[in-house]
Amino acid sequence: MLCANINTIVHSIIGVLFIFILFPFLAYEGDQSLQAPFFQRQISPVSVLLSMGSSIISSFGTGLVIHGDNSLGIRTKDVMNSVIAGGIISGAASFYITTPFLAIIAGSIAGISQFIFDNYLEKIIYSKVGHISTSS
Repeated sequence: MLCANINTIVHSIIGVLFIFILFPFLAYEGDQSLQAPFFQRQISPVSVLLSMGSSIISSFGTGLVIHGDNSLGIRTKDVMNSVIAGGIISGAASFYITTPFLAIIAGSIAGISQFIFDNYLEKIIYSKVGHISTSS
């Protein structure tokens, strides 16, 4: 059982690294197809990386604030979901995120909302509706 969990964690971390590598370039290509200004095309990959990084930090910060200690631990699920949330919010709105500060704010909002949904709201919705998530 422990070996399967370690393999799952290793594969998850490899997937997160691929996301860190690929998401910025996808945002750059999306801005090129939208005929974005040159400066906007150059700042988009940096904004996506800042957003994903701040999403991870804010997700774990929210966990520490809510729990008061590291009782929840660093879960691979939180790392994966916060990276995806930060990349999606910055990649989808890359045309509107024009400064690194806005990317950090957007990533922080994504990380906080991801943590709250994953750890609290999902359980409430599950008790009312039934199984809705495949990430558990």
